[in-house]
Amino acid sequence: MNQTNAGDDEYFNWAINMTKSIAFYIPVVVLPIGIVLNILEICIFQMKAFSKTSMGFYFTINCSVNILTFISFMIFAISGAIGFPLSLFSDWGCRFNLYTLGCLYISSSWLNVIIVVDRVLFVIMGQKLQFLKKKKNILIMLLTGLALIMLINSPSFWFYVQVVNSDSSEVQLCTADSTISLVRDIVVISMRTIVPFILMLIMEVILILKVRESRNKISKNRKMVKEFRFLITVVLTNIIFLILYTPNVGYIIWSNIYQNSSLSESITATASNFLFQVITSSLIQIYNSFDFLVQLACNNLFRKEVLKVIPLLKKIGQVSSIRIFTFGSSPETK
Repeated sequence: MNQTNAGDDEYFNWAINMTKSIAFYIPVVVLPIGIVLNILEICIFQMKAFSKTSMGFYFTINCSVNILTFISFMIFAISGAIGFPLSLFSDWGCRFNLYTLGCLYISSSWLNVIIVVDRVLFVIMGQKLQFLKKKKNILIMLLTGLALIMLINSPSFWFYVQVVNSDSSEVQLCTADSTISLVRDIVVISMRTIVPFILMLIMEVILILKVRESRNKISKNRKMVKEFRFLITVVLTNIIFLILYTPNVGYIIWSNIYQNSSLSESITATASNFLFQVITSSLIQIYNSFDFLVQLACNNLFRKEVLKVIPLLKKIGQVSSIRIFTFGSSPETK
C-alpha cells in the first residue's frame, strides 16, 4: 500500500511539474515566435498575388486574431508565472481575462470554418458567387459574427475572484455561481471546439469529394485556377487542423466523464486531467504559431511569393552590410 502511495505521489509530482513547464514555455518561447511568423504571414498575404482573392483577406484577419490571442495569453500567463496574476488581481481582471481570451479563441475557430465555407461555396457555385468576392461584404459578415461572439461570451462578466482557505493557506480562484459557470462552459466549449470541429469535418469531406469533380472544369478556366489552388490549400491545412483539434475534443469528452465519476477523487487522475488539458490546448497554440510553415508546405502560391521576397531581403542585408562597413572604415574627420 505504501509503495502504491509513493508511486502515486511520484507520478503526481511529475505530472504537475510537466504541466507547469509546458504552461511556462508555450507563452515564453513558442508564442513570441508565433507573433513574428504571423506578422511575416500577413506581409506575404498583402502582396499583389493575393490582392484579387478573398483568401488573402481571410488569412490576414486570421493571422491578426492569432497575434492578439498570443499577446493576451502571454500577458496573463507571464504575469501569473512571476507571482502577480493579473487575472486574479481583481474581479474585473478575472472577467477581462475570460472574456477577451474566450472571444479570441472562438473567433479563431470560426474564421477557419468561414474559410472552409467560402471554398465549399466556390466549388458549388463557382463564378456565380459574387457576394463573397467583395471585401466590404466579407468585413460586414465578419463584424456581425464578432458581435454575436461577444454577446454569447457575456456570461464571463458574472465571474469574480474568490479566496478559498485551505490548510492555513489562501488560494484565489476566478469563479462564478454554478449555473453561470455551467452556461459559460457549455457555450465556450460548444462554440470554440465542438460545433466548429463538426462543421469543418463535414465540409472537409464535401470538399474532398468535390475536388475531383471540379478539377477538370476549373482547369479550363484560367480565372478560376488561382481560386482552385486555394481550395487545395484549405483542404490540406484543415486536415492538419482537424488532426490537431481531435485531442482537444477528446479532452472535453474525458473531462466530462472525469468530473462525474469517482476518478475526480484521485490525485493521479486530477494531475493527468490537468496535463491532458495543457497538452491539447498547447497543440492548438503551436499550430496557430507555426501556420506560416504550414502555408509554406501546403500553399504553392504562398511559397512562390516567399521565394520572391528572399532575394530582396538578401539585397537589403548586403546593402546594410556595405553601409556599416563603409561607415566603420571611413577616415575620421578633424
